[in-house]
Amino acid sequence: MQKRKNTRLETDTVKAPSAAVPSSRFTLGDGLTILVCLAGVLFCLWLFWSALNNTLTRMNETPVGTISWKYKAAQRRFIDRVLWDRIRRDSPVYTGDLIRTADHSEATITLRDGGATISLAENSLIEISLENNIPRIKGASGDIGVSAGTSQMTLVLGDKELTLTSGSAVSVRSNGERGTNLWVSEGTVSITGPEGITEAGAGSALSLDAGGTGPVPRTAVLFPPPDAHYYTSGASAEVNFGFNPLDYDGHLTRLDISPSRRFSRNLVNRTMEDNRGSIELTPGTWWWRAYPAAAGSTGPDPDAFPPASGQITVHFTPVPVLIFPDAGAVLGPAQVRFRWILPSGGDGAEKYLLEAADNPDFTNTRLSIESSGNSIAVTLENGRWYWRVTPLYAAYTGTPSAAASFTVEDRAAVPLLTAPGNNAALVKDKPVYLSWRGEGPGPWNLVISAGADMTKPLVNENAARAYYVRELEPGRYYWQVSGAGGASAVWSFTVGDRARPPPFVTQPVPVTQAVPSPVPVPQPSPPAPVSVPPAPPRPAPSRSAVPPVPPPVSVPPQPVPPPPVPVPQPAPVSVPPPVTPSPAPLIGGLSPDGTVYTAVWFKTNTAIPFVWNAVPGAGSYRFILRDKDGIEVFSKTVQNPGFMLDDFQGLSRGNFTWRVEALNQKGEETAGEGSFTVDLPEIHNPALPDPGTLYGK
Repeated sequence: MQKRKNTRLETDTVKAPSAAVPSSRFTLGDGLTILVCLAGVLFCLWLFWSALNNTLTRMNETPVGTISWKYKAAQRRFIDRVLWDRIRRDSPVYTGDLIRTADHSEATITLRDGGATISLAENSLIEISLENNIPRIKGASGDIGVSAGTSQMTLVLGDKELTLTSGSAVSVRSNGERGTNLWVSEGTVSITGPEGITEAGAGSALSLDAGGTGPVPRTAVLFPPPDAHYYTSGASAEVNFGFNPLDYDGHLTRLDISPSRRFSRNLVNRTMEDNRGSIELTPGTWWWRAYPAAAGSTGPDPDAFPPASGQITVHFTPVPVLIFPDAGAVLGPAQVRFRWILPSGGDGAEKYLLEAADNPDFTNTRLSIESSGNSIAVTLENGRWYWRVTPLYAAYTGTPSAAASFTVEDRAAVPLLTAPGNNAALVKDKPVYLSWRGEGPGPWNLVISAGADMTKPLVNENAARAYYVRELEPGRYYWQVSGAGGASAVWSFTVGDRARPPPFVTQPVPVTQAVPSPVPVPQPSPPAPVSVPPAPPRPAPSRSAVPPVPPPVSVPPQPVPPPPVPVPQPAPVSVPPPVTPSPAPLIGGLSPDGTVYTAVWFKTNTAIPFVWNAVPGAGSYRFILRDKDGIEVFSKTVQNPGFMLDDFQGLSRGNFTWRVEALNQKGEETAGEGSFTVDLPEIHNPALPDPGTLYGK
């Protein structure tokens, strides 16, 4: 039995390696093989694409130009072929080629010699050729725009041949059976036909048909210019339109404005009696057209002749909002960092122009800097400064912000105590946060003492802009901060069992309450029953004791309580004025203050609400959040007395102080400070077990 058992164990040990499956690991060699195969496939596809496009070019012929398309694609057919090719952008064009566009397709052909251009609208067809090195265009149908550039060109329309001189530009619209209309926008055009030769200059509009050549009514545009751009910092921009009616004197002009280039839905359909008018357009892109209209009617079909048309783009350019320095701020001689924002919802500015001057009219601009960001740090001289920011766009200078002023002056680094306020009442067993302000980085020396003379300090340390004391015994404490420029004032605070110490309750207050006391005066009546019980025991010894009964009745001397009512006491009523000391320069109603936020709270909440009392006359509030070391974690300027902190990235385990500062138009500052604690569990790196145990070691 023992031998058989050993045999089985030996079989198991031999079987384990034999039963092992081959390794299926993905090696670096496998990855390289796959990459090489993919590269080969891509290379073959590129060769195929190149060979396919070679069929769309002529190998032994020089192209006369190139074609590019705006919308969708154009088609080209070689003169010796039957099939139409769908060409790529910037494909070559050869003499004898036919070019056409389909619905919603536009294309532009640029000729090599002279820089002439031919624009094709949708559903247009032309043939290009060269005769004696002069481009010759045969237009069959559609809307065509031709600019001769620096060379001469020939345009063939039916039985008419048009010769365009250098710099000439024309627009042609073929209306089928109704003939062809020609509009000369620049230069001079010579028209040769069966009836002879006709010259047409810039601004001419002619009808070309079998019956001859003659003028047709058309509308000349005075304003706005082509592809006009307007900028506004408000809800809309006022656009002025002006037209000059040609060959329809005494008639009206019809104006259509639409957000669609096909005028499928029009915002404006107006008949302009004096050919002048202004339209308020909101930010966006607009298309407009103007054409003759008969009096008392909506006008002819605008397709009868190319109407005057154009495109208008209205840009929304909001006014920058200045963030820092605050209006009326007094800064030290250190670098001043200007900050501003551009409200959302508008076109982003490419740059900003920061200007600073010593007068509100900016007649003597002493600082002018362009910046691509919204923050610039500069060093300024002492004095009163005015600054503003103007957004800059590609072809437009936006509306500058309102000017704000601040003062730069040399100030000694004398700290200003901020929190807790002077004579503040704090609660026992609650952390005490001390903070102050001062120019420069310090150093700052904090002294906390139990005496007003500060001779026996309990704390005497160098600290940042905030200091944290975990526990203080009940009592009154005094504190002071010293800097390079001297020592601050001495402030005090009280630590007790209640947030408000009893010293604020003074004698004059009960005096005013003593007035209603005459009402409870009837309470002296109880003494009567008190004198009645002792009377029964007296009769037992003798009846002669009965006479004393009257004395208890004379107990009425107890009405003596009225004597306290003497009016001399109203005199202390004048004491209340001293009871109302000057309010501490702190914002009240701060919340949170002393709150502890745990991991459970962060799981169920998305923001910490900070609330404080509004300050009359305050234009804005500056919210500042600092960690236990006094380092600023977050800051923001808000308009209302409240803020929701929804970004927890700067919050880690520990204590935080938050401060809110308000500044009114007189330059008077009001501030307040609160605290809270983030109590998150500490993260420990788990110790990983020995990897060998994973494999049975």
